Amino acid sequence: MFKQGQAGQAEEPRQNGALVFLGELLRSPLAVSAPTPSSKPLARLVTSELEGSPGPVIELGPGTGVITEALLARGIPEARIGLVETGERFCEHLRRTYPEAKTFEASGEDIDKLDFGFDSPPVAVVSGIPLLSIPPAVRDRIVAVAFEVMGEVGRFYQFTYSFTSPVPREVMTRLGLRHKRIGTALANFPPASVFRYWRDN
Repeated sequence: MFKQGQAGQAEEPRQNGALVFLGELLRSPLAVSAPTPSSKPLARLVTSELEGSPGPVIELGPGTGVITEALLARGIPEARIGLVETGERFCEHLRRTYPEAKTFEASGEDIDKLDFGFDSPPVAVVSGIPLLSIPPAVRDRIVAVAFEVMGEVGRFYQFTYSFTSPVPREVMTRLGLRHKRIGTALANFPPASVFRYWRDN
């Protein structure tokens, strides 16, 4: 059901991610959630609280790996990053570019079924999935499953093109979550806000 990448040497330069993105956008425009890849300012913002993270991190919807690159720059070892992406060509690019990461071609709502092989629960899930444009039931399951996988101390980071939380208040109440908008990347196209969700210990 789920396809995991095999470790190997990177065969495609990281700069070529833009070409992969353009190809996916032309091939399947409805499946790509943005007109351009995430910008470096957005990637820095969404990873800003993860500097030197002691535990694994899962990224949902990594696309070409712009945020993945930012996670590495924050000092998170590639082998402690899990990448979950539905696009087959994006997955092929990610496996070549980040051979030590655990890359799965799967839906974000199924991360509880994936064997990342980490020695501890992830401390964070970083999501680029367009929560505002997917069915509410899928959105709610993605958030709920992320906290099942992380446990009580995990943090869920979501970027969105809205200035308000993409997770409805009733869902946060049901899951016992708090949230905070940690910033907006105005240099991104379109501008994107980043929200952190967490549970009080």
